[in-house]
Amino acid sequence: KLKPILKEDKKIYNDHLYLLNYNQCYSGILECSYIYLVGVNETIVPVQTKDTGILLDHDYRILNLPDLNHQIALNQNSILKVLNSNMNFIAICFSNATIDGQPLLKSSLYNQLKTMFNFTNIDINNDYLHYSLKDKLYLLGGKDPNYKFLNNMINHYKQTNNQPNNLTQSLFSSHLSPSKLETYNACSYKYFNQYGIKIYPFKDPTFQTNEIGTIVHYVLEKTKTLFCDNKTAINVEFSQINQLVDQYVDEYINLNELNERLNYGTNNFIITMIKQDLLNTVIVLINQMKITDFKIIGNEVEVKRDYSNFKFSGIVDRVDQYDKYLKIIDYKSSNKDLDISLAIQGFNIQMLLYLDTLTNQMKLEKGALLYFNTKKRILASTMKINETESANNFFKLYKMNGYVNEEVIEEIDNQIDKESSIIKAKFVKKDDCYKGNILSSYSFERLLAYVNKHIEKLYQEILSGKISIDPKGSDDTTTHNKINPCTYCKYQSLCNYDVFYNEHTLVDNNNLEYLIKEDVNNAD
Repeated sequence: KLKPILKEDKKIYNDHLYLLNYNQCYSGILECSYIYLVGVNETIVPVQTKDTGILLDHDYRILNLPDLNHQIALNQNSILKVLNSNMNFIAICFSNATIDGQPLLKSSLYNQLKTMFNFTNIDINNDYLHYSLKDKLYLLGGKDPNYKFLNNMINHYKQTNNQPNNLTQSLFSSHLSPSKLETYNACSYKYFNQYGIKIYPFKDPTFQTNEIGTIVHYVLEKTKTLFCDNKTAINVEFSQINQLVDQYVDEYINLNELNERLNYGTNNFIITMIKQDLLNTVIVLINQMKITDFKIIGNEVEVKRDYSNFKFSGIVDRVDQYDKYLKIIDYKSSNKDLDISLAIQGFNIQMLLYLDTLTNQMKLEKGALLYFNTKKRILASTMKINETESANNFFKLYKMNGYVNEEVIEEIDNQIDKESSIIKAKFVKKDDCYKGNILSSYSFERLLAYVNKHIEKLYQEILSGKISIDPKGSDDTTTHNKINPCTYCKYQSLCNYDVFYNEHTLVDNNNLEYLIKEDVNNAD
């Protein structure tokens, strides 16, 4: 039970370093010669665990649920996984105090480990530390002239303000995808790590967002015959949907040999939730297709385009057509929308590029680009308990984000009255027009002109070898949370973003939608 069940793909290099949390299972299978357990302090290893729930220990036993002791035991077993690694040397380190001088205790596990293993204590009074550090020369501004290499590193760090030099050989490739462009736009140093030297973190044993998305796309591709056009959707037997969803999710798991990963309990729960979400999703897509004049002409459509200096490619989840208008839909497992002001500055441009490419190649007009969130919604009702809830209130929760052409609003939702249940559009009687996420054909073209202009700028920066540590940010908190890549970045320990040296590249917080209006002649 101590050995991890899951195995990870790993590429062996001549020299490599693994950075792990002590409770990650991978440490039990890596062939590491040296292991350093850093920060083995009380409340950290083991993690401080509190029981603030309403259940008592007796209740946990009756319900056969993991109690507090079980959680603590799992935490301690994580240490044993580390000790079971095939290493020649292991060092356990703990801090005596925090950076602001608050005392810290070494882990209570330390004494237990001493009874199991022979430890060699490092006496810090001996010369294990370099004397210049021991005497805090560098902290006090002094230097040891005998250590030129260290001094040169520190000088370079200060002189460059913690910035890497431009690459002498650019990271330019003849093939670029929207995700690569968006990554570079958000942070060129992240692009360097991810697509340049191709550093990838270990896979988490739980199903990740991209894996969940792949399962969802597979099932929606298989069930598309239920909602390919309005005639088909009207005649669907809803009783068969649940069975079909279960069948295709299980089929995907078997085809991709994922059954072993279901030994991990969390993954079983995730699969159960995916099936529930997909059941709602398919029902909603059928109902949306009942009231539209568009019909599906393609799923998982490959998009290719040649720019002047590079090739561009990607996959569109779904393509619909009505008359001369094209509508594209992206299935997402989370909420996503198009912010025009940010799109002009290179953010979330993937669907815009797909729509532009397909309409130009098929010689059609831009009808809409939409995002459909497949995550299950919870209906917050204001109805009394003895009143019947309207189905429309439920379907309105599944409105698609994105933008539509003002010329096809009623063709997308031909039952629209005051407010659409499919798109963000409603009729304003006093103005005698629709308001919402709506653009004219001119505005679509103007927006795409800005996006393509920005892509050319990004291309020139990639070509120049720019990999600076200056991620995008904003003085506005809401905008900053949308665009800043650092929050969930896996490369923070590599860039060491320094608040004293590094700065965010600030975006324009102003509403830039005026730039794509017909009456703005000097927008460029």
